[in-house]
Amino acid sequence: MHARNSLPSYLATAAALLWVNTEPGPSDVRVRNDTGIVLRNVSIEGTNYGDMAPGSITGYSRLPHARRFPIFSLTVGAIGMAGGLVEPPSKILGAGKFTYVIAQRSPGRVTQVPPDFDIHAERD
Repeated sequence: MHARNSLPSYLATAAALLWVNTEPGPSDVRVRNDTGIVLRNVSIEGTNYGDMAPGSITGYSRLPHARRFPIFSLTVGAIGMAGGLVEPPSKILGAGKFTYVIAQRSPGRVTQVPPDFDIHAERD
């Protein structure tokens, strides 16, 4: 029984290790707003993407050290938000094209203050 419970955990860990790119080099990154609301002053990993309408996608920017879960700041209405995980260098995405997806963790709860967002990279 213990082995069955840990198998999904092992598979998830293996998938995460295989997903991270070990090839050195910068990443080409764009941002997609899947929140359904206007985001202002979007900045990810120190790159300013400006204001983003719902459903919009930016052009690619080259980042020297893009991470799967990036450091970010943005404004929703009058509420400024910032966050992100500081990951070890092994979590750097490396060379390739990626999209940072900004989505609500609780869709339909736009009135939640502050909104609860998830920001993560997906390989293009």
